[in-house]
Amino acid sequence: GTAAIEFVRAHGLVERAACLGNRMLEGLRIRIGSNLLVRDIRGRGLMLGIETISNKVARALRAACLSRGLIIELGGREGAVLRLLPPLVLTDGQAEKILDILEEAMSDEMVERMAL
Repeated sequence: GTAAIEFVRAHGLVERAACLGNRMLEGLRIRIGSNLLVRDIRGRGLMLGIETISNKVARALRAACLSRGLIIELGGREGAVLRLLPPLVLTDGQAEKILDILEEAMSDEMVERMAL
């Protein structure tokens, strides 16, 4: 445990998580915030949540993301929140790929059918 804490401190991972998390939060708001399937986008550091209009939509989005290689947990009230919990060592490129996949998943035909 001590070695892990020392690694986090030595590499400035707390500060990096806060900065990268803010950039991802803003990116999510810009890219998918106006989508009618999204109720709210929130987060702290790299713990981010996308609240959808229903758990049915959240499950469809999770499946669409998984088919593109992104694993997402569901949480929140009735399982309607997509929970992003990437590692503290997430790179800028990986963060951008997450945003790309989420944006693609939002326009997935299967997800749009679930919203009906």
